[in-house]
Amino acid sequence: MRTARLVTLHGPPGVGKTRLAMEVGRGMARGLSGRVWFVALGSLDSRSILVEAVATALGLSATLADPLRVIVDHVDSAPSVIVLDNCEHLREEVRTFTAALLERSRAVTVLATSRQKLDVAGERIVRIDGLVEHSYSDAVELFVDRARRVDPGFAIDEGNRDSVLSICRALEGIPLAIELATARLIALTPQQIEERLGQPFSLLSRSGGRPDPRSSLLGSIEASYEMCTSAEQETWRILSVLAGPFTIEDAAAVCRRDETIVLDLLQALLEKAIILPAEDLADHRRRYRMLFVLRAFGQERLDETADADAVRLAHAKRYAALGAQIEAEWTGPDQMRLLLQVEASLADVRAAASYLLDVGRAELAVDCAVRLTPQLWWTGGRIDEGRYWVERVLALLTEPSADRQLTLMDAAALALAKADLAAAEAFVTEGAAITEDPRFDSPVTRSALAFGRSFVHLMRGEEEDAIRVAEDGLAEIVSEPVSPAHFRLRQLIAYSCNSIGDLERGIRVCEDIVALSDSTGETYYRAFALHILALHAWRQGDLDRAQALSQEGMVLSIRVPNRPENPDALLIAGLVAASRDETERAAVLFGAAAGTSRTRIASTEQYTGSLPEAAAIAQRHEHITKVLHPGATLRGYRMTPAEAIAFAVEAATNRPAGGPRVTAREQEVARLIANGATNRPIATALSISVRTAEGHVERLRQKLDVRSRVAIGTWYVRCQLENDASQTSAPGPRV
Repeated sequence: MRTARLVTLHGPPGVGKTRLAMEVGRGMARGLSGRVWFVALGSLDSRSILVEAVATALGLSATLADPLRVIVDHVDSAPSVIVLDNCEHLREEVRTFTAALLERSRAVTVLATSRQKLDVAGERIVRIDGLVEHSYSDAVELFVDRARRVDPGFAIDEGNRDSVLSICRALEGIPLAIELATARLIALTPQQIEERLGQPFSLLSRSGGRPDPRSSLLGSIEASYEMCTSAEQETWRILSVLAGPFTIEDAAAVCRRDETIVLDLLQALLEKAIILPAEDLADHRRRYRMLFVLRAFGQERLDETADADAVRLAHAKRYAALGAQIEAEWTGPDQMRLLLQVEASLADVRAAASYLLDVGRAELAVDCAVRLTPQLWWTGGRIDEGRYWVERVLALLTEPSADRQLTLMDAAALALAKADLAAAEAFVTEGAAITEDPRFDSPVTRSALAFGRSFVHLMRGEEEDAIRVAEDGLAEIVSEPVSPAHFRLRQLIAYSCNSIGDLERGIRVCEDIVALSDSTGETYYRAFALHILALHAWRQGDLDRAQALSQEGMVLSIRVPNRPENPDALLIAGLVAASRDETERAAVLFGAAAGTSRTRIASTEQYTGSLPEAAAIAQRHEHITKVLHPGATLRGYRMTPAEAIAFAVEAATNRPAGGPRVTAREQEVARLIANGATNRPIATALSISVRTAEGHVERLRQKLDVRSRVAIGTWYVRCQLENDASQTSAPGPRV
């Protein structure tokens, strides 16, 4: 308001634009001797009397021949502010009036509220999304304040805390929705309100006795719908099936239209605040979102059309295709970008899988819910949810098939992660019978079966059998292109070598994983191998190497904090710290390893238990955690997985002051590499040629004395974390 003469509070219905404008107006009135006028346009339905309505609000005669001139003369006598509230339904008239007013007056500032931008020269847009910018504390505070108007004794307690937070989260911090929900407290408890959120408009239909029809959330949304063109209304209905953040590609696939057409419609809905910008991820893809109440409205309207099933099937096919694509490309240089994409799509994967299972589309359900097992269910640490979806798909796949065999093997792996050996053995036995059928026998099904059998042997304590079966599985795909199976089978060999203390063979297989990782550009399995190599270096007494390997693996694990292998990695880092007499840090890491473990895979414990000095190691562990630093141990135990990995990285960072000297452009190249970009996207992002990008990458390799792009990305992330830890303003890499 100090630098712009027209400021528009822009946002969807019910987010508090009017209330905020009123508060701003009251605050400014104190410094302007009361020269702030509020003009409510919501009830104005005649387009011909806008200027007269403004004049009347200013206390001027509405019968003058040229009311605009009188308004200008009035506001020009001293600095003034006019607040125009609810402009969207008179957008053209408000735009014309405001442009003329600002051109003819030099003393007036206009504050507008609208679901659409006015598009006047010099307009400053302030987006209002609700009370959930970084946390739900403001939304909960509003809930409590409004609840006390209904029940003066209302307070948050253990019995209702989760329900209140769930209500505020479901309503996405929309003030009007929260107010209408609290009005129901006269008849319902917070728990009962939470149970009824699936039908928001019946729950939030009352206006608390206020006469203004715009206090009705449904009425406000219906007014927004009526302001849309028929094409925009159709797009609103279709996009309402998207449960989470979505890209232009997602929207085009669900709308079944060309991206160019959909982009224009998306922009129109953005301008009307029907969809909002979503949080940007590191994959440089713009995403959008629709508020829960707008989605619910759109779905109600969609269900009234004959196109509803076709739209939902198009949505399901989109996310089934995503599952197939991500598994096929999982071991390439775009691995972390793909992981970001699938994590952002989690709500839609769930919705698509549920729909496909309900309508009996088994083949698409496999792509959607099963092929994403390594990324969504395993890497995301959602083992129990993965079992739920995979076993639902199994119930639908009643006949032997390659899809059923794949699903059985994934079901076995998830069952083993929870130590359900009996279920896993049954899944593997049936999978073996399918593989023996010539119709389904292939290198892919044989290697998948080998993984399941090897995993079962490992969990039974039959390590030599596990190694033999995994090596047989690798032999099946030795001539095949590098795939996830090449890494996963080697993981089982490494785990088995750990359990029996086979140092030499364990090192060899982990070095094979690192070499494969270098050749493909992936980082997920590389991190696993580095942690195991750190364990072996610790066993050999090479603590500096163990520390360096553990640190590099931790940096690569930052983007996958929930994967089941990480507690093992934290335990390894703790062993290294303890051997370096960094006992407090070791205590935090030991506590974090125990607190973040969600599976029954404990390879490092088995390894240390097999050593001749196992008793001494266990005694040292107990002394550190229970005698020397019980408080630090508890602190680690209470950490989230992401906090634990961040602690492991930050606490171990010890970069020499005289690090490599890197130019600003090379630093930017390193940032893009850390985000998964190859040379062509780097060139596009920096507006340089591909050849120039290649030159920057090669010089970074030489300066950092590394061989791979992965190592460049690791260096960059480590430097950024050091900057955050030191809380300085200087850039991490020396420029």
